Amino acid sequence: MGFKLIVTSGIINLILFLIGFLVGKYLKPWLAENTERYNRAKELGLIADDITDAFVSLYPNNPIAYWFNKAVDKFLEAAGLPDRDDTRELAERLVRASYQRKYGNKEAA
Repeated sequence: MGFKLIVTSGIINLILFLIGFLVGKYLKPWLAENTERYNRAKELGLIADDITDAFVSLYPNNPIAYWFNKAVDKFLEAAGLPDRDDTRELAERLVRASYQRKYGNKEAA
């Protein structure tokens, strides 16, 4: 069981490294060519970061949510796009508000 976890973690880290390398080499210069393209990518990146942060908040013990969040953060970093990790409290409030809208005024777990 431990060996499988080590191999899986190694493969995930290798994939994240390749994503970062490819984004930095090809996508970052392509985004820098056009301001509209960069602004649209920035908007989409912030939305993706909010979604993955919400998944980590909802499922803190799920390694897939953590790895997916890490991949999006690495992608944004490699592309030179801003990251919303500084405003994690806002994402948590949005998740709590959504939970309360869906389930009423019950206390969010």
